[in-house]
Amino acid sequence: MSKRDAVKYLAATYPNQSERWFCRNLAHIQSLNPERLHDLIFHSDPTARTAINNVMKEQAA
Repeated sequence: MSKRDAVKYLAATYPNQSERWFCRNLAHIQSLNPERLHDLIFHSDPTARTAINNVMKEQAA
């Protein structure tokens, strides 16, 4: 599979990450075992989480 196809496949499979992110990190991703790959891809973004929580608080008020 070419790098372009791998990036497109990963971006389609994990829509919470961008194609650009997969392109920049492909070599590192390929070196990970499945458990570490899951931890990396599904890492929570604290800035986004804070923004979401703020919006939810505003809607509840």
